[in-house]
Amino acid sequence: MRTLVAIGLGASCAILALCPSDSLDSAGAGDAVTTAAADTSDVHATLQRSRLFETQRGVRVNLSNEGDSDVRVEAVRLDSPWFEPVPSDPRDPVLRADDGPVAMPVSFGEARCEGDTDEPTLVILTVDGEEVTVTAEQSPPDLLASLRDAECDVAAVREQVDLRLGDRWERTAPRTVVGAITASQLEAGAAVTVLGVEGNVIFDLDLVAAGPPDPSVDPPDALAEIDDDHTAATIEIALTAARCDPHALIEYKRTFILVALVDTGDGEPVRVDVTAEGAAQRALQASLAACIG
Repeated sequence: MRTLVAIGLGASCAILALCPSDSLDSAGAGDAVTTAAADTSDVHATLQRSRLFETQRGVRVNLSNEGDSDVRVEAVRLDSPWFEPVPSDPRDPVLRADDGPVAMPVSFGEARCEGDTDEPTLVILTVDGEEVTVTAEQSPPDLLASLRDAECDVAAVREQVDLRLGDRWERTAPRTVVGAITASQLEAGAAVTVLGVEGNVIFDLDLVAAGPPDPSVDPPDALAEIDDDHTAATIEIALTAARCDPHALIEYKRTFILVALVDTGDGEPVRVDVTAEGAAQRALQASLAACIG
């Protein structure tokens, strides 16, 4: 494989779209597209964060071709020391010679949480059946390292405490259900504090008062404290279907995911997803159906 050099590029792109559009047209029968025979040392790549692509475990890669011949890309994959490898993503853009960048998602695998490294991140392109290795720039430079750290922080929380939506839900209004988030210690000695819980674009979340504050919880404004003396806690919540317009329902990919803000005492609080399953998801689906009408 050939190792190339990368430069930084900018821009933004809609999910799973390739842009700019004039760089996306696949070559037709009459187009002369040079592939592996081209001087691919003029192909450059930069990785950028995309919140849309991250919902499918991907980042944005900008590819540009500063050479004299067009290059067709058949597939792309990431080779990063921060994440486990995944198979190539099939793609079919043509990188026009000396044209603007083409952007697309590139997938990453599970985070590697052990140790740090100075190894470079590579973007592996398949060009005319041959793999071409591009050393990728990152914008910002710690893009993948920060994504890895965030995932590993969540994994560390999940080793200590189980956060889930309970099985008992009551409809208190056409669009509102009341239930609970439960927190349970998973290993002796684990000590975490649940500082807050959040809804999402579709569902508003409100806390349900369950009496006076618990004086054993420190800090007093925390929702729950889990340790060897308090191995389980329940946080009563109300969820209301607030948005049910087609645009929100089609575009938003986290309809049944809430967020808990958890302090482990090791740094900044960690945002941990709590996914509605079973009875909780059925209750939310009923509220959403009432919202849609």
